[in-house]
Amino acid sequence: MPRTQSARFRSVSGHELSHLLDIPALAEILDTTPRHVRRLVSEHRIPYLKCGHFVRFDPQDICRWLASTRVSSSDEKAGL
Repeated sequence: MPRTQSARFRSVSGHELSHLLDIPALAEILDTTPRHVRRLVSEHRIPYLKCGHFVRFDPQDICRWLASTRVSSSDEKAGL
């Protein structure tokens, strides 16, 4: 059965294209400014994808990045 064009472009390298975020959308989710998100990209501190000159973010990559940058509280460190 031949694949339809929409199915062909739905997923590339495991990234759901319909769910990729742009800079303003990610800034809103993170409750920060687009300028701050662009700075994180320029400093390679956040996972991102390049589509030509466009920068996009995979929500799953962002969730993993947030989990990896989480700072534990002193109660969690003490095992309480």
